Parts: sequence; structure tokens; C-alpha cells
Amino acid sequence: DINDKHLPSKIAQLIKNYSRWAIVLGIGIGWIPFIGYLMAIFISAIFIWSMYSSINSKLQIPFINNAIWSILIGMSVNIIVAIVIGFFVELFLSFIPIAGSFADMALTAVICYYAVWTSGFLYLKALTKVLKKK
Repeated sequence: DINDKHLPSKIAQLIKNYSRWAIVLGIGIGWIPFIGYLMAIFISAIFIWSMYSSINSKLQIPFINNAIWSILIGMSVNIIVAIVIGFFVELFLSFIPIAGSFADMALTAVICYYAVWTSGFLYLKALTKVLKKK
């Protein structure tokens, strides 16, 4: 319910939960050199869009809203920059036997967590500004 006084903490918990699952995902498939990273990033993107949809559902805001789409596109650019940097680091680490796999796994988990958590945080900030204007 939109009038629930605990709604902000419920949304914060939702973002934390999605971010934790992103860590599990990163550890689970991050050990596969290079391809694991790409798979984890793709699945993290699905987590992010699912999280956005869940946030909107809790706030009873239709997900197909022009202002919201422009926010999402702007935030996506920032997240993509982090992902590209991670991509090149992952590529380098994939050439280091054994230790590189563990480093890949750790880096993938951190990047997945960062991408999901940051996306949720920025989305809430942007959504707050849009809703204040209305």
C-alpha cells in the first residue's frame, strides 16, 4: 500500500535483496573466464530492470512512463561505463592461471553488486525528483 509508513524501508530492503543476489550470481558464474563475466552482467541487467519494476509496483507507478524511461536511459550510461572498465580488467585477468579465475570471480561479484545497488539508489533519487515536480 502506498500509504504504508514502512514503505521506504521496504524499498530499501528490496534493493539490498536484489544486490545480494547479484553477489551470489557473480560468485556463481564469475569463475568462468571472460564469458562468466559477460553472462553475469547480462543477468544483472535483468535484475536491475526487474528491480525497477518491483519498485514501481510498490509505489503504484506505471512502469511505462516517459519521464521514468529518460531517467533509466541516463542511469544506464553511467552503469555501462563501470561495466566496460570491468570488461577490460576481466579480459586481462583471464590470462592469469588459477589466481585469475579467483580474481575474476571476486571482481564479477563486486561489479554485479555495484551495478544493481547503484542502479536502485540512483533510480530512487531520480524518481523522487520526478515525483516532487508533479
